[in-house]
Amino acid sequence: MPSTVLVFSTYVDEIPLHAGGLIANHTRAGDRVVVVAMCYPGKPSGVVYPEVNRENPWGRFESEEGWERTAARQEINDLCEILGIERVITWNYQGDSDQLFAMDVVDKTTDVINEVEPDIVVTHWPIGDYTDFIGAGSSVLRALIERRVTKMPQVFFSETLTGRHTLLFK
Repeated sequence: MPSTVLVFSTYVDEIPLHAGGLIANHTRAGDRVVVVAMCYPGKPSGVVYPEVNRENPWGRFESEEGWERTAARQEINDLCEILGIERVITWNYQGDSDQLFAMDVVDKTTDVINEVEPDIVVTHWPIGDYTDFIGAGSSVLRALIERRVTKMPQVFFSETLTGRHTLLFK
């Protein structure tokens, strides 16, 4: 019987990095996959767009709106097509702030879990080097522990630290 998988990610470009292979395996198996990008639309990478730097953070896109219209929306469409994702839900929290630790994020996370009713939830490991990853993983855990969810999913973490912090992602 097909499963429903709900993936919580930070930015759109993090979706394939932390769970792309897993998503592709599930969609190939006939499972339904829904993704939440909590910090959409993110920012253009200086690696991909060499003109992006501290003085020119949006490069050729000139603004967040230009980036969203020109690249981020296309990236979502391409991800959905390539990986077989049914839908990407986009929020607009700032990953480099305390926003992901606010109760409204926990409430929104709970609402999405209750709407999608996943069998499996995948999110970032909440012990790490990046505040946005910690916030994303923590909001999922808090939603499952502190809020009422209509269906309790299995939870898996990605981008776990290696070595003494964890037994790794399995």
